[in-house]
Amino acid sequence: MKSYVIFLFFLFVFSARLAAQHILPVTILPSAQTGSPGVMSLNGTWKFMMLPSLQSVIPDEWIKSEFNDLNWNEIHVPGNWEPQGFKQPEYGHDLTACMGLYRTRFSIPSNWEKQRVVLRFDGVHMGYECWVNGQFAGNYGSGSNPCNFDITPFLQTGNNTLCVKVTTRSFAWKFDTMDNWTFCGINRDVTLFTLPHQYIEDITFISENCMDNEADIQVRVQTQGNIDKAILRLSVQDENGQKISDFEQTVSENGTCEIKKHLTNIRLWTAETPVLYILEACLCNTKGNILHRISRRVGLREVKSVGREITLNGKPIRLRGVCASEVHPYLGSAYTMEEWQKQLLQMKKAHINFIRTAHYPMHPAFYDLCDEMGFYVCNEIPLASRGGEYLIDSKYNKEIEERTATTIARDKNHPSVIIWSLGNENKTVAGSVATLVKEIDPTRLRGFPQTIGVMMKMMENPHPDINVLMGHYLNEKQLDIVAQKATLPFLQTEYAHSLGLGFGEFEQKWERILDTPGFAGGAIWCWMDGAAVTKAPKYSWLKGIMLDSLHYLDSYGYINPPGALERNKEANDGIIYAEGTPQEDYWLVRKLYSPVQIMEDTLQYPLQLTIQNNYDFRTLKGYSLHWSLQNLNRQVASGSISLEASPKAKERFEIPSNLPSNILYNDVMLCVSVVDEKGTSIYERALPVNLGMKEYKHVILSAIPDKQMTVTVTGKGDLVIKDKRNDNVLMQSPFYLRVGREFSQVLESRTSSNMFCWEPYILKPEIKFYKVYNTAEGRETKLNCQWNRVDSIGQYINGEVTILVHNNGVIAIDYILTASPKARGKLTECGLTLMMSPQINTFHWLGQGIYSSVPGKTKHNERGIWSLHKDDYRFSGNRSHVELSLLSSSDETGIIVWDELGNIGVDKMHGNIILSQNVHVAGYGSKFINPCQMLPLQDLHGQKGRILLLPRSKNTLQHSAAKIFYKDATLPLRVPERPFLKGYSW
Repeated sequence: MKSYVIFLFFLFVFSARLAAQHILPVTILPSAQTGSPGVMSLNGTWKFMMLPSLQSVIPDEWIKSEFNDLNWNEIHVPGNWEPQGFKQPEYGHDLTACMGLYRTRFSIPSNWEKQRVVLRFDGVHMGYECWVNGQFAGNYGSGSNPCNFDITPFLQTGNNTLCVKVTTRSFAWKFDTMDNWTFCGINRDVTLFTLPHQYIEDITFISENCMDNEADIQVRVQTQGNIDKAILRLSVQDENGQKISDFEQTVSENGTCEIKKHLTNIRLWTAETPVLYILEACLCNTKGNILHRISRRVGLREVKSVGREITLNGKPIRLRGVCASEVHPYLGSAYTMEEWQKQLLQMKKAHINFIRTAHYPMHPAFYDLCDEMGFYVCNEIPLASRGGEYLIDSKYNKEIEERTATTIARDKNHPSVIIWSLGNENKTVAGSVATLVKEIDPTRLRGFPQTIGVMMKMMENPHPDINVLMGHYLNEKQLDIVAQKATLPFLQTEYAHSLGLGFGEFEQKWERILDTPGFAGGAIWCWMDGAAVTKAPKYSWLKGIMLDSLHYLDSYGYINPPGALERNKEANDGIIYAEGTPQEDYWLVRKLYSPVQIMEDTLQYPLQLTIQNNYDFRTLKGYSLHWSLQNLNRQVASGSISLEASPKAKERFEIPSNLPSNILYNDVMLCVSVVDEKGTSIYERALPVNLGMKEYKHVILSAIPDKQMTVTVTGKGDLVIKDKRNDNVLMQSPFYLRVGREFSQVLESRTSSNMFCWEPYILKPEIKFYKVYNTAEGRETKLNCQWNRVDSIGQYINGEVTILVHNNGVIAIDYILTASPKARGKLTECGLTLMMSPQINTFHWLGQGIYSSVPGKTKHNERGIWSLHKDDYRFSGNRSHVELSLLSSSDETGIIVWDELGNIGVDKMHGNIILSQNVHVAGYGSKFINPCQMLPLQDLHGQKGRILLLPRSKNTLQHSAAKIFYKDATLPLRVPERPFLKGYSW
């Protein structure tokens, strides 16, 4: 009861402070959907004027109904200025002080004339003032919070005019800026609705003791209006209209009503079972006439911090999360229900069950969808760190209190909201905010998302009113300390930063979360790249996506504009691109976040599998395992098995299949997929079956000669492969050396103080020695190559390269690499590299795929037969465990490749495919860590590599080892996937 009284007190304080502006509590919502009687949307095309300065002259009469706005521009509401071309996008708090003027007209239905009329703005960035028919209706300044204005006194019969002035300088505007693009304008819905003179002002729904299909509920209601002995009738129904319970109570003299009830035979809400009920409240007079009716969807669930665990309905839960923002290249921050529905569906498919709203409350529809689809939400109060100075200035106290209370008031009845996040990375921790939140809503978790130093101090002496510890980007040693000393559940509200395509920490960090008691989960930074569309190549492609030759998805500049406050920033840190295409990082998240896991990596006969059910609440009943035993492209057996594992339990079973006969190349895989009750595959694996040594090397070495192909090594040290049949050149390439990777955002971040990598990363050799020998096996060429660092004299890598062209046409290349004594730096990739001719356009391989694979980032890939066109956006990168590969042209000539080490790097140079046999591969790293397993140049001494090439003409290719890449006697013709002209790299 104490929290209820305190919340009413805050409503009273804010209402009193804003009474002169006719502001009503945000808990007052329309009784029905837009378009129903009593509800009118003002969304649509408005008149608009953009003014470049806060000092710009505004005509006094602009707020009057008769003002002529015919020459004004038109703007769509809701919508931002930047995507509609009225203002250049700006980043963070590098925000020009300017303003925009809006005008629109509306007519009030005749049956509204005897009712109160409320004007609701769901969100405006940044601050705004509004006038109705020339009369001031009020102002507001929290960009992501809603506001209700009672405009009844200002309305007139017939046409009415609404005028709004929006500025980029609200009272506490920096709270609404962050490390992303800042979009301005009326970015959420604008609605008119009627309110009877006696009405329900607020409903608070609480469920407790939720266990075993039972729950205690409390419903607290605040009414307004002079009602003598009013009655409140409440009912709880399921979504089919079946009544679960109903009750009524007389409203007290102060307009309040509190009802408690024990419910049985109900279904509890979880993210795995998002069951919702409809709570209907009717305010009635003594004759039983309904004065006001509202309904809300609610869920029956109870979240707690118990010891070092976060529990829901009495059971510990694991949060598989991402941080998400409302930043879109075409919508700006004016998200719609349709856009959120699309993105949340993408999250569901990736097994994400937890979303941190970074760093403000989202569009109202987001929470309705999370309730319905099943997501846990950490809802962030809009006190972002760029406004941290306000936390220590007492004149902002009321603003902070209002933002806090308004956020809770709007979203308190959503079952999906399980945590209140109290700002973001504020160096000054406002303990009073935690106290206020606990007083208003003690039923949820509360915490301060913090950088490492502040969080570690907080862990030693936690504020008494927080009940979850939140930290960002801890390393392994720091995680060890938290594991030993924390007394509260630990939630990594930002982890595994996904800068570019790096994402090099995720596999390790997620495994650590799973293995450590007290670690409740984490939220990857972040869900989607933040980008604005720019129309000129102002910035480097390094931090943007080239849509076409003139348009970029710009995630902030490669350079730092003069005088910029936001320096060395970037918003290319999502696991999907800004226009919605999943990155390879998305598929890694989907694989590791899957609540169903297969524990084996390889198999042997008899084929036995272990299934781990990591769901917190649901069994696997209704799920099935579909399996196929494959000999390369040939299916030799298949079947399905029903699954039943209990939550957080394993089940083990045997695949009923004997070893088939006539196995080509001794190569068998068990391909499996877990299929849910809707028939959707949610998890896939391809597990090699150990039958002994495979035969690919032997098949190549014993190949029948192809008399159409010629191979020479020129005196300049070029390897030339030609098809005599049509004089086509498949390859004419020096023996390049790869000493790294394409420069990327991760490298830019990690090399700002120590340029450890060599540029360029593909080096052409200087030939120091050349000699040809005839041997019994074939023609042998010996080269001594020196690959020089371009920006430093005396730093080079020496290579002894031997090329043996066997009598049957097989090309065996052996090499030994040694760095010079003065060579310095570190290698991310290193290996002999060959460039194909333009006609070679497709890379096929048997190995891990389809995405790149490096140490620390491998589990999104599975063994299989893959192929990619060189123009595919997924093409570049190292592929691991490659047992055989093929470079082919459209006319089905090609070069078969066998690699001793299994690491094949593919890339493009001058538009042509380059192929590297990598003797060393490092990880990708991330914004906060260097790539793992980099090779210091001092340690490059005597590294050996070996690669076999077998050129084949069209007539012989299909009858060689390359036949494993054929389907129905045809080599698949890959059409490149190109959602954009050029993307960024890792």
